[in-house]
Amino acid sequence: MSTGATVALLVGIALLILPAWLAWYLVSRQRRVGAWPRAQATIRDAQEKAYRSSFIESSTTETYVHAHYEYRDAAGIQHVGEVEHLHNGKVGDIIEIMYDPADPDSSDIVSGGSTGGRIINYGAIFIIFGGGGIFLILASLGIISM
Repeated sequence: MSTGATVALLVGIALLILPAWLAWYLVSRQRRVGAWPRAQATIRDAQEKAYRSSFIESSTTETYVHAHYEYRDAAGIQHVGEVEHLHNGKVGDIIEIMYDPADPDSSDIVSGGSTGGRIINYGAIFIIFGGGGIFLILASLGIISM
C-alpha cells in the first residue's frame, strides 16, 4: 500500500470515528442536561444584535438578542445566566431555563427547536463525514478508483 493510500485509509477511518463520537457526545449530553431541573427566569438585560447570513449569491441580515437573566434554584438562591442567541426577548420577559444541580450557576435556556430540525442537521453531518470516510477507505483499498 502506498503512502497516499495509507493516509487516505487513516483519514477515512477518522471520518467514520468523528460522527460516531459526535453521536455519543450528543446523546450523553442530552441525557445529562435533560435531567437538570427547570426554572422560570426573568430577562434583566437584552441587547439586540445583527449578523449577516450569506450564501453564494444572496446575503441577509438577521437579528438576535443577547440577554442576561435571573433565576432561583430549588434552594431559593438567585443566580444570573446569559444566552447569546435568543429570538424575540425583551427585558421583563419570562423564559424557561434549566440549570445544573451540582453547579446552579451553570444554566441554559430550554430550547424551543424542533427535534426534526436537529435530526436533519445531525443526519447531514453523519452523511457527509461518514460518506467521505467510506469513500476514502474504499479508494485506499483499491475497491473504487479516485
